[in-house]
Amino acid sequence: MIAFIQPFGLHAAGGGSRILRGLLSAAHPPVLSINTGPSAMPPYPGIEEIHMPLRPSFGWLDRSRLHGALGIFDEVFRFRFEDRLRRALLKHNVKLIHIIPHSFDIVPVIRVGSELRIPCVLNIHDDIEYTTLGHPLSAKITATMGNAWRNAKGIVVISNEIGKEYSHRYGEREYRIVTDGIDHVAEAPSARPAKKLRLYF
Repeated sequence: MIAFIQPFGLHAAGGGSRILRGLLSAAHPPVLSINTGPSAMPPYPGIEEIHMPLRPSFGWLDRSRLHGALGIFDEVFRFRFEDRLRRALLKHNVKLIHIIPHSFDIVPVIRVGSELRIPCVLNIHDDIEYTTLGHPLSAKITATMGNAWRNAKGIVVISNEIGKEYSHRYGEREYRIVTDGIDHVAEAPSARPAKKLRLYF
């Protein structure tokens, strides 16, 4: 079984969940999804999903300017999270971890995977230095990211640009590109019809 581990559910709005749903639309081995984010999601057809937040929610404080500083609690609750993750991986006989590193959760996931000798595939959607900017443990997160990059069984990136940047930063690695985005950009915008508004997503 493969464990997909990411800070959102498969039914979440956004590019990350869309990429995962795209991967799951093809034939695949059994998958367990572990959502480490603050919000639980409705079940996704045919896939078991566990909501396993890294730490308890602090309600409105998580959406305030204090959000970055609250990252210190990630370390406080890390051992409890690691214990729950270890039990889930063993219970489901997980043979491969597929992680989308966005936040501190890469630290305990890589630690537990290494301890249980479960190989890991990285799926890079965003620059970890950007997504963890202001986190009090950002140095630990980026050090873990570098280690995970160098030792991953496989690497998937959202664009060639981020693959090149990570290879430069953490060491040359082969990677594959899987994206939910466009593969080319028009040379000029389309003409706007009179008295109408065109929206782009």
